[in-house]
Amino acid sequence: MSFRSSAYYQYSSIEKTSFRERVRYFESHIDEINGLPFDEYVEVKSDYVFALFELGKYHKFLRYVDGMIETVIIENIFTVDGRNVYEDLLFNKAACHYNLKQYDGAIYICKELIKINPTHKLAQKLFRKSLKEKGINWYEINKAIAVVFLLSAISVVMVELLVVDPFYEMYSHHVKFFRKLLLTASVGLLLFNECWVRYQCYRHVRKHSPREKKH
Repeated sequence: MSFRSSAYYQYSSIEKTSFRERVRYFESHIDEINGLPFDEYVEVKSDYVFALFELGKYHKFLRYVDGMIETVIIENIFTVDGRNVYEDLLFNKAACHYNLKQYDGAIYICKELIKINPTHKLAQKLFRKSLKEKGINWYEINKAIAVVFLLSAISVVMVELLVVDPFYEMYSHHVKFFRKLLLTASVGLLLFNECWVRYQCYRHVRKHSPREKKH
């Protein structure tokens, strides 16, 4: 066994879920790893980058991920050790941006990933979450208004039971109508929020689905 290949086997012998140990080994043996045969180097380097993500070292991950993606594309290496490394790198990059509250970056990468794979469920889910966070002002305002409507409806019920029904039954019909109106507005706003976000995701997925591309 050559000295260079020994670094590959030593790295590979570390438990797959021991991300901290893998990162520590990589960073203390950079020269040996840089001298590995190309296929071994790509496997070890990509695993190291994924380990950074798993450890929550998002800024460091982002420093390395673009170079790794570029290598994967140029060398046409999309699967490493049975893993779709290209899609996983893109998704993790989007997740990094999301975790760092960089929602525009997360949305852009999710769009690109959905173009590549319209059935990528995790990318679709992250896309929806990022849209919600990016539109947090109107989304949260709508949700807050819906809660106010709901609480108002509950208050109306209390007034209806304690005051209107016993003493002002002639106004009962109007009060019931007002209560239903508040409940409908509350539910409607909440449904609108969710439907809008899901529609944005659906529209993008449909736009890049293979069936749509044929037309």
